[in-house]
Amino acid sequence: MILVTGATGFIGSHLVEELVKTEKVRCLVLKKDPILKQSKKREIILRRLGAEIVYGDLLDLDSLKKATKGVNKVFHLAAIARPMNVPKHVYYDVNVKGTENLIKAIGKAKLIHVSSMSVFGYSRDRTPLTEDSPKLPVSEYGESKKQGEELALKLSNNIVVVRPPMIYGPRDFQFLTLFRGINSGFFPLLKKGKAKMEFTYVKNLVKGILLVDKKGKNKECYNISDAKTYTTKEVFTLIAEKENKKLFPISPPVFLVRFIGKISEIISKIINIHPPFNSGTALWMTNDNIMDISKVKDLGYKNFITLEQGVEQTVKWYKKQKLL
Repeated sequence: MILVTGATGFIGSHLVEELVKTEKVRCLVLKKDPILKQSKKREIILRRLGAEIVYGDLLDLDSLKKATKGVNKVFHLAAIARPMNVPKHVYYDVNVKGTENLIKAIGKAKLIHVSSMSVFGYSRDRTPLTEDSPKLPVSEYGESKKQGEELALKLSNNIVVVRPPMIYGPRDFQFLTLFRGINSGFFPLLKKGKAKMEFTYVKNLVKGILLVDKKGKNKECYNISDAKTYTTKEVFTLIAEKENKKLFPISPPVFLVRFIGKISEIISKIINIHPPFNSGTALWMTNDNIMDISKVKDLGYKNFITLEQGVEQTVKWYKKQKLL
């Protein structure tokens, strides 16, 4: 029996969709998710796929012991999975303490721990980040993911760690803002779109996770991204093309965009929402965020789905859901 935590999340739902083809899958689900509005809809999808649903919470050790009974492998995706409008301590409660509780509950079962590229922050010298690059996160989220994976590697004797970058695809709502912004025709393209970025289709990531589970070495970390690094201009232009839009990029000074981001953060804090745009977004759009994935390529990983195919399928899904 395989357990998937975070199964109602974006990546988790796609992973379960693949696992149920060959395995018996149990999904750990929050009975009422206070953050993920789409969780109930995705829970229905999981049931239709034939997965077993168990209710539990990473912060409730007893519920984890029940959920992991008879389980020999755990794919751990449950987390505060991106910067959100939550108190700082929540990142650490879920991403660090929650991971510790899970490891206590699973005993000798194998753990595939899904971390994040955010543990690195970004490439300071514009060279690709390897698995051994210095971890210099630039957000509370990134710091909590860093501490979570370090604790997991320390406590578990049967573990592999996966570090994905930005993931997009059907069922994703994080990058819907990006797709909508480009759909408007006017979108900031800082530094003329020359900054390099990792932008990975969800089904490519799932293939990579399963490959690391099958062939990866114990106690090792693996960066997983598309087998190609893109420029922001390349990605944004392709999104516009698949949306049948003509992109008219604007190139304001970086300092101005970061200032606007700071103002957005202040206003969002006052009205108690997560800022749709912040200074960190400007930082991301002007620095090279690139990963070396040679290690996972040695296991046989490649670009199973191209950027063009992935963007096209994502735009189709957004339009079908009337989100674009």
